[in-house]
Amino acid sequence: MRHAGSAESLERRSRAALVNEPGPVDAGLCERCALAVVQSNRRGSVFWRCRRAETEPRFLRYPPLPVVRCDGFEEGVPSSLRHEEPP
Repeated sequence: MRHAGSAESLERRSRAALVNEPGPVDAGLCERCALAVVQSNRRGSVFWRCRRAETEPRFLRYPPLPVVRCDGFEEGVPSSLRHEEPP
């Protein structure tokens, strides 16, 4: 049985909120975090994924937005927003 406040439950609710969001989302700290990944789908929904969640289970893969405090925050540019030079 899953607790209503479990990480999986919060992740599911956060994704549902993003899908129904009519405009741009304020992602808070994620907008300046080197471990954030911005993803979108064919319908135009935007999702902010935390790469720290891949190795540390206490972090949510899709945190509720906006993130105002995060122990895993690393200053930088989210990976999908970096402008990389072609090889």
